[in-house]
Amino acid sequence: MRIILPAAIGLALAAATTLTSAADAPITTRRVDVVDRDFGLSLPDPYRWMEGENNAEFNAWLKVQGTASRAKLDALPTLEAWRRKLAAAAGASTEHGGHRLVGNRLFFLRAQAGKERALMVRNADGKERMIFDPNAAKGGASISGFSVSPDGGKVAVNLGHGGNEIGEIALYDTISGKQLTDTQKPVWSEFRASWLPDGSGFFYTRMRDAAAGDGDPMQGMGSYLHKLGQPQSADRLLARSGADDALKIAANDFPSIDAAPRSAWALLGIGGARASGRACIAPLADAVAGKAQWRCLVDDADNIQDTSLHGDTLLRSECERGQREGRRARAQGRRADHIRGRQGCAVPQVDARRVGPHRTHGLRQR
Repeated sequence: MRIILPAAIGLALAAATTLTSAADAPITTRRVDVVDRDFGLSLPDPYRWMEGENNAEFNAWLKVQGTASRAKLDALPTLEAWRRKLAAAAGASTEHGGHRLVGNRLFFLRAQAGKERALMVRNADGKERMIFDPNAAKGGASISGFSVSPDGGKVAVNLGHGGNEIGEIALYDTISGKQLTDTQKPVWSEFRASWLPDGSGFFYTRMRDAAAGDGDPMQGMGSYLHKLGQPQSADRLLARSGADDALKIAANDFPSIDAAPRSAWALLGIGGARASGRACIAPLADAVAGKAQWRCLVDDADNIQDTSLHGDTLLRSECERGQREGRRARAQGRRADHIRGRQGCAVPQVDARRVGPHRTHGLRQR
């Protein structure tokens, strides 16, 4: 956790006071008379007009607000002192994050002042060692995430170079810290490797090899299976966006396949620049063999924000705009029971959690 010094906080408050007492009047923001009525409550939403994609009015409002705020901040005589104090506070801390406990080893990222996060591991006896330090990499590097093999012996690390979000998945040996020959690229930093339960390989999402002048290299991503020790050219393509096949994945969507411990299933998630997505399942053995017949249980119209596998159970979470309910669906066995549960859901003007109806999907091999 980053520590902010009391003096820095005092300067921030002083700056805020100066801003609010500025002579020029604040920019007027349009309000609308919109009220949602849910669960016996009236929830005013006067800024509903700000919602929606490609909202020209909202984008213009943001630009005006940003310009006005920048001018006020730049005019503050205390601005430079405030920046120095905040920089000193930020530089005096060490951050830890991304903790993963696998067996008796704890994997995590450590960021020291002014440096990129390094990948660390702590043994059961409390001894720590560094697996990879991006600060020592030639030309510089950064770690956006990592995934540990089921036995804790290997780590698949998402690396970026030169500040680029498009990088690679590099494999490291936990004990020696040596990089293995397996390297998958190009990979967008958002997508981690998902290990097979036996640790023999992993699923991952790879960008297509874009030609020079390609206008949109983010389109046409594919989900692959990599088996340890084999070259990238031998990786098996399992799903691709933009392909004219049974899945019909849009070219600008991102397919991602996950495996889970003690599960006989593979989960194919299909998402994009939106909250909802699709979720399809197939027996894990079929996915590994490259002959999966994906059965899609969730579509965009279901407004599901997240799905995950837990054994033979598919968990789904949903938060609908308007009804603003939290839903979690649990699927197990042959029965399709209606169950009730609790899932956090942000509700404007109200600090509450909503409980909604549930549906189940039985994950049975056919």
